[in-house]
Amino acid sequence: MKPLRRSLWLILPALLALSPAAEAEVLRIPRAITGRSVARSIRRGLNLLRPQAAAATAAARPATAAPSAEEQARQAASEFDNLARLGPESRDLSVEFDHIYAGVRAGASALPDAALRPRYFWVQGALAKHVKRNSIDNVDRLRALGLDARLIPVNTDGETRRNIEMIEAHVRASDRPVVLIGHSRGGVMIHDWYRAASRELRDKVARLVLIQSPLTGTPLANRMLSLPAAQLILRAISRLILDSDITPTLRELSVEGRRAALSALPPLEPEDLDKIYTIRSFMDRRRRLVAPSDGVVPLDSASLPGAYDVLIYGLDHGNMVISHPGWFKRLIGYTLNRYYQPAELTESIVRLIFRR
Repeated sequence: MKPLRRSLWLILPALLALSPAAEAEVLRIPRAITGRSVARSIRRGLNLLRPQAAAATAAARPATAAPSAEEQARQAASEFDNLARLGPESRDLSVEFDHIYAGVRAGASALPDAALRPRYFWVQGALAKHVKRNSIDNVDRLRALGLDARLIPVNTDGETRRNIEMIEAHVRASDRPVVLIGHSRGGVMIHDWYRAASRELRDKVARLVLIQSPLTGTPLANRMLSLPAAQLILRAISRLILDSDITPTLRELSVEGRRAALSALPPLEPEDLDKIYTIRSFMDRRRRLVAPSDGVVPLDSASLPGAYDVLIYGLDHGNMVISHPGWFKRLIGYTLNRYYQPAELTESIVRLIFRR
């Protein structure tokens, strides 16, 4: 916590100089990185130092009654029906995935033979190295199933070009067909590599699985970079806490950054789309930073026209890869999903992509 306290002292003068509107925008950064509680603590401290801002905020806050549990359930069900039809046309496998997942939880039979032949490469998402056991249980489950599964050691904070070269080197060196699985930014990188790769290397890829990946960017990245003051604060926090500057990665994952990257890539052929699977999810509107989304990645950004698609309700962006949240995540109130577990989700994905 000491680096966090030091960084807060460094940015406090800058925050005090901001207008209330700009302050609200900047405070989205600690909220996005660490959770609501830290952002609330910063705002509370600022309000003590600036009483007039506290009074104005209190006066402007409308008094609204909290919806009942039944109302919330109806809203969620209605939203899910609408979101199932959101985004470009895809080949929806959501119902089939639900059946497979239920079977895995009940103790499914042996994997199909086709699933045993390839080598599996998993690529982690942004900042994964700072999160306890991120993706480890996913890869461990693949190995427990008797599969040749490996984690590609990409830099989860940056160095995108080097990471993509590393992905290519692993595919090229494999003496077996490969399955590439990427979570979040990891999915973006394997997608971009695949589209730019030669036909010879593409033919070595048996399946490509993009999990909660912001293929067309996330407004959260735009929001975190929207003000010069926000970028300064973000750069200071990321260097002090994460020991790296994550602003270049955020620019890449912004809507404009992804638009530029996609425009430089060749189109996918029908034979490519036949082996690409997107896994998307969305969560309760009260818990997400961008909507409709998994809390981080909008649903339409995680879809790919013409690819096979799975939509899961109630799964947030971390639930797919985090089984054992560290002390800091527990401190900020992070909760695991009681039904969906990373290891079982991973096995279900393998069974889905080799279902026939």
